[in-house]
Amino acid sequence: MTMARSISRAVLPITSFSYCSGISQGGKLFSRSKQSHLIAISEQTSTKSYTSSSLPASPAISFQKTFLLNTSQSWKAKILGKYSENFRRYTMAMTIPKMSYSTAVSKLQPDTDALDESVDPIQRQLLAEQCIVLNDHDKVIGHDTKRNCHRIVNGDVLLHRAFSVFLFNGKGELLLQQRSKTKITFPLMWTNTCCSHPLYETSELEEKDALGVRRAARRRLEIELGISQDSISLNDFNYLTRIQYKALSNSIWGEHEIDYILFLQKDDIEINPNPDEIQDIRWVTLDNVKEMIGKENVSLTPWFELILNSRLPVWWKNLSNLKQFQDHGKIHRM
Repeated sequence: MTMARSISRAVLPITSFSYCSGISQGGKLFSRSKQSHLIAISEQTSTKSYTSSSLPASPAISFQKTFLLNTSQSWKAKILGKYSENFRRYTMAMTIPKMSYSTAVSKLQPDTDALDESVDPIQRQLLAEQCIVLNDHDKVIGHDTKRNCHRIVNGDVLLHRAFSVFLFNGKGELLLQQRSKTKITFPLMWTNTCCSHPLYETSELEEKDALGVRRAARRRLEIELGISQDSISLNDFNYLTRIQYKALSNSIWGEHEIDYILFLQKDDIEINPNPDEIQDIRWVTLDNVKEMIGKENVSLTPWFELILNSRLPVWWKNLSNLKQFQDHGKIHRM
């Protein structure tokens, strides 16, 4: 992938409108129970363009080489044997002794400016991750840093690929997480089990059967919740559909995503939440979620609220027969 050096921000030519739930002046999403209308947000054009592309080599390779310089020969053999094809920068932190999550993250080199200094150090390092930039039809048009994909410029946010995992146990309860207070978008809000982005790496760009997204989901479940990748197969994920939404967290950061909805139902999964990512977790029924909103007055992330107020109740009641709801041909604009 090559890109013009003289221009500073990626763009995607837009001719339509996208929608999000109502947002107050402070950037907080109103609950739909309090404000039912949608606000149309006019798309903006920005200034960076991408030229012809090819699938990239993993951007983690340089990190792999750097780390191996300070690793014993025996561990080198183990690492290369396990990760040579699809090296995972964060699972390494969980499988190699004496290397913490924060240490692994620190190996990334972020593109920062003075404004980023207010961001938590670990989250700041993660701003260097390469997200997948899309057009309105979910076609890859390039890549950019997590930072650039979430910064608001002229009221706009770059459209990029994401996923939302909904993990249910055998009793049909859904695992919710409360986002860490250090997250750059929607901190301390409650949301579905795991929400993140596939990276611009060959293995996570694979679009057949959403395999790239599934790999990314499994990777992030381990990073955020400590769920071993060995305990989940790619076929365990039920890919239902895609939604597109936009929402601003504050005056600086926002989301604009085509979000792949993945359902997963499993028992006997060991969960160990990462405090750098998650403040709290809770297994809930649908009625519990309604109580959280009504009695506890919790705040929900915009994507979770949009899904909750549209399709989630029906999907939830049909966990044993989700195939009837699979719709891979349409992107639901919300």
